Amino acid sequence: MSETSFGGSFELVRTNDSYLRSLILGQLKENALYATLPFLKWLPFLPERKNAEMNRMTDTIISKRRAAKDQSSNDLLQIFLDTHDANPNTFTEDHLKQEMRLFM
Repeated sequence: MSETSFGGSFELVRTNDSYLRSLILGQLKENALYATLPFLKWLPFLPERKNAEMNRMTDTIISKRRAAKDQSSNDLLQIFLDTHDANPNTFTEDHLKQEMRLFM
């Protein structure tokens, strides 16, 4: 999945990184809960659903790809970057990040 989306691997199986695994698993559980019970987003006592660590990881991946301009890949990130470069007013930087966070 990460190879198709970002052109690389998080190597979770090889490194057995429990922090990254728990971060992704927690995000999946939260998304499943809010998809099953959509009214939860209107409850005032629940915390806001922002995961700064996942956002930081996605931003780092995007910035690394932009820095490696001589290397072109055939993955979703490159398609989104090319679309953003061709239509920066229609497909903004925020749209780009939201789409990549969706695939994260």
